Amino acid sequence: MALPLIPAAPFNVSNLPRIGRRLAAFGDSKVALGWITPSPQPAGAQYAVMQQANVGFLNWTNRLLGQYFTPLQNFGVSGYDTSQLLANTFPNLVAAVSTYDTVWIDVGVNDVRHNLTDKFSLTLNAANLDLPFYSKTYPFLDGSLNAGRFVDFVVGVTFATDNTGAVNVWRRNEGAAGFQQVLSVSGVQTLSTKPSVSTTKAHYWKQGLYRSPSPNVTNVHYMTGLVRAPDFATAVTAAFGG
Repeated sequence: MALPLIPAAPFNVSNLPRIGRRLAAFGDSKVALGWITPSPQPAGAQYAVMQQANVGFLNWTNRLLGQYFTPLQNFGVSGYDTSQLLANTFPNLVAAVSTYDTVWIDVGVNDVRHNLTDKFSLTLNAANLDLPFYSKTYPFLDGSLNAGRFVDFVVGVTFATDNTGAVNVWRRNEGAAGFQQVLSVSGVQTLSTKPSVSTTKAHYWKQGLYRSPSPNVTNVHYMTGLVRAPDFATAVTAAFGG
């Protein structure tokens, strides 16, 4: 079936082909996080999504068209590449395709990411949670996993609810004599805030293995020597014995 052509000019909603209001979305995190309504997700939707009306192409498109689309179902899965989406999500969409007039498809970013070599890095998510925000990932000077060997890390954080925070990271590979500084970031926010909430909630420490789904891949992650300390030297002695 040939796709309808959109007139070049003048541009207005009445010029757009009537492709049908009932919409389903299929893709990775750009779909999962960019659903087009700030209200609770429709019953029967496949995946929980972040309800932020100002995030994502879907929202932008719907506003451009005067809230033309009626969202019915979200088939977005953060972290999935195209092969994973086709294997695990696409059959569900096909099974109910008669329900929809239009399917928004947005895939491909994770195809590139999943072909990259895994490396250590640091991602900062601290922000004013009342505003749209985007995390930023900082690569390490030496981010190699050194698979099969222990890697010692010391992370120094200057906590701040504005852009006066800092993060420094040192690493030492198993068998190495000393630490190497692999990251130095300053002028960043390192504690999140939410001014609209009067009650302040405590921050907490959470540690573990987190990664996108990897079919047929077994990951083993050993962690030991976790301590909190007031300075670098104290941390190295307490966690690793020197």
